[in-house]
Amino acid sequence: MESQARSGLQPYVVAVGTVAAVVGVKLLLNPLIGRDTPFLLLFAPVMAAAWRGGLSGGLFATGLSALAATWFFLPPQGVFSIGPQQAIQIAVFLVEGWLIASLCATVQQGRAALEGRVHERTQDLSEANQALQAEIVERKRVEAALQQSAAEINDLYNQAPCGYHSLDAEGVFTRINDTELAWLGYERDELVGKRRFADLLTPGSLATFHENFPRFKEQGAVWGLEFEMIRRNGSAFWVLLNAAALRDAAGGYVESRSTLFDISARKQSEERLAQLGAIIDSSEDAIIGKTVEGVITSWNRGAERLYGYAAEEVVGRHISILVLPERPDEAPYILGRIRRGEPVEHYETVRVRKDGSKVHVSLTISPIRNSAGEITGASTIGRDITDRVLAGEKLQSYARELERSNLELQQFASVASHDLQEPLRKIRAYGDVLREDCYDALGAEGRDSLDLIQNAAARMQALIDGLLLLSRVSTKAQPFSRVDLEEVAQEVLADLELRLQETGGRVEIGELPIVEADPTQVRQLLQNLIANALKFRREDEPPRVRIHSERLNGQDDSVARGPGSEEVWRIMVQDNGIGFEEKYLDRIFNPFQRLHSRTAYEGTGIGLAICRRIVERHGGTITARSAPGEGATFIVTLPARRPQERTHE
Repeated sequence: MESQARSGLQPYVVAVGTVAAVVGVKLLLNPLIGRDTPFLLLFAPVMAAAWRGGLSGGLFATGLSALAATWFFLPPQGVFSIGPQQAIQIAVFLVEGWLIASLCATVQQGRAALEGRVHERTQDLSEANQALQAEIVERKRVEAALQQSAAEINDLYNQAPCGYHSLDAEGVFTRINDTELAWLGYERDELVGKRRFADLLTPGSLATFHENFPRFKEQGAVWGLEFEMIRRNGSAFWVLLNAAALRDAAGGYVESRSTLFDISARKQSEERLAQLGAIIDSSEDAIIGKTVEGVITSWNRGAERLYGYAAEEVVGRHISILVLPERPDEAPYILGRIRRGEPVEHYETVRVRKDGSKVHVSLTISPIRNSAGEITGASTIGRDITDRVLAGEKLQSYARELERSNLELQQFASVASHDLQEPLRKIRAYGDVLREDCYDALGAEGRDSLDLIQNAAARMQALIDGLLLLSRVSTKAQPFSRVDLEEVAQEVLADLELRLQETGGRVEIGELPIVEADPTQVRQLLQNLIANALKFRREDEPPRVRIHSERLNGQDDSVARGPGSEEVWRIMVQDNGIGFEEKYLDRIFNPFQRLHSRTAYEGTGIGLAICRRIVERHGGTITARSAPGEGATFIVTLPARRPQERTHE
């Protein structure tokens, strides 16, 4: 309120001040300008007051100026007495002052209005500028957001796990993402605008493309097409393609947008499954799939051959159709184990064919699990073992027959050791008496007959002794123990010392192993082999025998090994004797078989048969390598530990 009052008095204060100032100045200048223009300077206060206070201020200043001029400048000075002439001057001044005040007030009002409008316009412009700045900021924010979104979309486009590309009407690439470029091994500028999608397809897939691309442009979309694409390095891979067409306002084809998925792994899995299916289908074994309830789900050709049913006859039926009626618990037992996750291996049983005949089978049944590890079924591999079972039965029959023959052999050995030897001893004894008492009286013919009788009796004794030795390999065997073969060989050489001296022979004993064996029998084995080497010597050269060994580390499957042992030894007895043809190899190990006449080389032909019987009892093998005139090498292969299944103690 106070400020408004001061603002309202301001024009009047200005009028009084300017009039007083002008009067003072005029009084000072009167000596210079004279008194003829008393109102000239007083227009200044009028204009100043009118400019500051409008028309009222200007009129106030005009009236005050007229009073001041009358008082100070019009004669008579100092009084307000005026004549007609002064009155006219004052009237003219008042009119001019009113005009000047009106003009100044009008100008001031126009100026104020103009300033108001300028202020309003400026305010509007300021607000518009602020709005524009805000819009610019918002637009920049939106542009930044759009750029970020575009970058994110482009990043998603390029980094997506699937391939994206676009093709024009000619099938040329117009756009392609980084993923598909990485698959193909190309740079973007090598494909976009230069290469066609069809250029990157194998011949088989190219035919698929040419068949479907025109249809695609017409229909606007394709789904699930599979193509084999060629990488830059020449390798190929499979993709699954879905595509949609973009059209112009007239409906014409513009370009395609395609999504591709690398299905190489799936294709490889399908190929492996197909190969596995072919293997299963071509397998000689019966391979059957079934649920945990026993319902048959798959049936290969091997199953058709083994059981006589076609696949369509059994799929969906229960596995019990193959089970013998007298074994009703067999299928539930097997299925129970499968439900518990227990595989069934080499389960031997009998199954029923479609025609009612029986077949012996060996079954291996394994649980089938899904990705969650749950048991969903079972696979059964069945193998026909009928021949093996029948062969086993025959083998058992042979074993029984062999056991009977061995029993008869033992009985014969008993007879030979008692019943045969007694008369033989009498023949030899009486022959000796005749030789001592009546030899000279017999005459030449009688003496020859006596010699023949005694020689025949000696051979008969040797044969009986050989048979006894052969039979005792099994019937009089000793327990196995750890035997140092090198020590045994040295003991044998001591026993053969006289023979070595007679023949001038030499035996070299190499490193020999320690094995679990019958000490007496391995001594008999080495003695027979060394004695044979000394006996079948060449006339022009003293016998040389070398005994050595090598470790096989279980590489010989023909040798029966002891439990937990893979150690196998090969012992070789090598000589420089007369040798033999290897076509007689099987013959020399049979009892009483000789390659030379009795007159050329003594013996009964049973020594090597005893060697073979000893080696077989120890779970090993014996063979030989030789050639006439080049000596022979007898090879004995023995396990280091006792083979339980081949001992007959």
